[in-house]
Amino acid sequence: NGLMRLGNQAPELGYIPTGTVNDFAASHRISKNMLVAARDIVSGSVVETDIGCFNGRYFSYVAAFGAFTDVSYETPQVAKNRFGKNAYILEGIKRIPLLSSYHVVAETDDDEVIEDDVIFGMISNAISVGGFKLARSYDVTMDDGFFEVVFVKKALIDFFNASVMLNALLHPNSDNVYTLRAKKVHVRCEDGLSWTLDGEDGGSCTEATIENIKRSIRIRVPS
Repeated sequence: NGLMRLGNQAPELGYIPTGTVNDFAASHRISKNMLVAARDIVSGSVVETDIGCFNGRYFSYVAAFGAFTDVSYETPQVAKNRFGKNAYILEGIKRIPLLSSYHVVAETDDDEVIEDDVIFGMISNAISVGGFKLARSYDVTMDDGFFEVVFVKKALIDFFNASVMLNALLHPNSDNVYTLRAKKVHVRCEDGLSWTLDGEDGGSCTEATIENIKRSIRIRVPS
């Protein structure tokens, strides 16, 4: 958010990733070895990366709502330290009985409209989310000005379990999952949606405009 507000005066970003899972680093091929990442800041090359804007607030790679989206910030740190990524899976399983659906209307910048009951929605710019590589990740680029958009239909809730959700994201089925690409998405839900931005609490709202700001930050990556 600080770099985006500096505009053209913003310095290049050198990024040393830490934490349990780091999809932003993986998408930019940045090593999770801190010493290697530091060397790449000094000797690597500079690329421009897209940044998302959610109702005026900037995010790096994903805005999402619905099933399991609060797991990343609700999972106790002790569990993450002990079990790593598996702590998220265990926390997600606890939420299965509490899953619900949301009636949403989503409109894109090219006039595509989706209206349906869904259990999960994700607007992302990454090759993986939660450490799991997404379907067609080979088509994802971080500087093309487009988001990859996924909505999982309510139909899946009737036989829902963690493996079904994961399979829906990794291998989308057109019968149960909407997938599209867009520069800008407007999402409405009269009952309100609780959003997650980059794995952190993004607040609740009845309307959200999510826009891709193309090539807006310069970041150092491995050569």
